[in-house]
Amino acid sequence: MKTKTIKQSVTFHAKPIEIYELIMDAEKHSAFTGTKVKMSGKVNGKFEVFDGYYHGIR
Repeated sequence: MKTKTIKQSVTFHAKPIEIYELIMDAEKHSAFTGTKVKMSGKVNGKFEVFDGYYHGIR
């Protein structure tokens, strides 16, 4: 099966720290996505986003 690459660019009108906090702060991330988020504030801490669909270690 031959596949193609889809590329998408998005521009956020925000400071880099605001984007970082939106991604890394569980409460802000949950408000942005409308899904349940669990996130440790520690390096190598566990996280679950999108109602547990994605998970890993940060």
